Amino acid sequence: MHQLAQPQKVWPDIRTKTLESLAQKGEHALLTEIFLEEDKIDRALESLERMMASKYYWGGFTLQVKVAQAASEKRPKEAIRLYMQVVESLIGQRGRNNYAQAAGYLRLVREAYLRLGELHTWEC
Repeated sequence: MHQLAQPQKVWPDIRTKTLESLAQKGEHALLTEIFLEEDKIDRALESLERMMASKYYWGGFTLQVKVAQAASEKRPKEAIRLYMQVVESLIGQRGRNNYAQAAGYLRLVREAYLRLGELHTWEC
């Protein structure tokens, strides 16, 4: 859409209307993907929270992990929170594969605490 609308100089208007329409329809997963693509981490976090609060949210960690990865530099505490939600869910599902995935995300949590200079929080 951006490539088609840009030459006609109508992209800002089309973007705004598209985002409003998606929000009205509750398409928070798609909105989150768009905000990630645009490197708008705070907006992606907001949209992800709305998606997860929706009664139609069925789970799945892919988008949550993508947002956590994108937030790890600018919003490390948010990344930690998201990773920990995934970890808790994986552990709750049990199984060797789930535990292995959880361990991988816990390594990312430890790295985030290290970057924050809060390794003591990790060790507690």
